[in-house]
Amino acid sequence: MVDFTKIRDKISKKSFIKRILIVLVVGILLMIVGDFSTDNNVKEDPKEVEILASLQSHSIEKEMEELLGKIEGAGKVRVMITYKTSKEVIREFEKKEIINDTKENDGGGGSKLIQQREISDTITFEENGGGRKAVIRKEIEPEIKGVVVVAEGAHDDDVRRNLQMAAKVLTDIPVHKISVFVMDK
Repeated sequence: MVDFTKIRDKISKKSFIKRILIVLVVGILLMIVGDFSTDNNVKEDPKEVEILASLQSHSIEKEMEELLGKIEGAGKVRVMITYKTSKEVIREFEKKEIINDTKENDGGGGSKLIQQREISDTITFEENGGGRKAVIRKEIEPEIKGVVVVAEGAHDDDVRRNLQMAAKVLTDIPVHKISVFVMDK
């Protein structure tokens, strides 16, 4: 017959090791479950991002063409903008911190505190129309490198200067990064 008192005594002597093993197993399980339950890897299609940036750039160029074309003497106008950087989107994250404290007493009258800390960041989503969309905290517009303006009336120095100053105001870049040329007829 099995003597349960001997087994219990052996387990109680090794309770410190047993508790550490339990804490480790629970911690590993929490990490594994956390990896499956969070959706941190929201991937965007690089082509989609590039297409959206291109459309936005094209839209700004068209608006500038329309506005600059209204300057007296400018005539037909074409605009091209080059960028140093692309648009950056910063998403909202929810930060969770779980702290587990375990106090253990050893046989010699001493005690020890074991602290386990788990920190996780998850992207915050909002539900809309049956789909999920990441909450955007901030959008950083791309940095403009330069602007080229081609206009029918750019042969006139006053028109050229007016086009350059208008492009400067619209893009907030120095005049030396804006080139204005006469359009070929």
